[in-house]
Amino acid sequence: MKENSIMSVEQGACQGCCVNPNWFFNPGFTPPPVNYFKLPEMFKFDLLAGFKLTDQEQEILKKLVEAYSLFTNLENRSDADNKEFVDAVHRAQQLIALRVARRVNPEVWHQP
Repeated sequence: MKENSIMSVEQGACQGCCVNPNWFFNPGFTPPPVNYFKLPEMFKFDLLAGFKLTDQEQEILKKLVEAYSLFTNLENRSDADNKEFVDAVHRAQQLIALRVARRVNPEVWHQP
């Protein structure tokens, strides 16, 4: 790849959120089969508790997807309009991600 090369994409939407259902998983990793229902009760817990989005946060991200879809259907959009809208969606996604970071590590991501 050349130095200072720029990669372009057809679609301006980010695939690093709940829009892409496989974002969290490594495609090359297959976990060993475990029958969750045969585990003793003491081993049944949510490994991601506190490390995942709440239902409300997921709903907000879905609404951002809806807003992006509605925006892309508008006529007379310029490239600048598209970029600004995508930047705004990414900023909103960052705020949701920050909420998760605060739950996971409140000492680092504390609110003033």
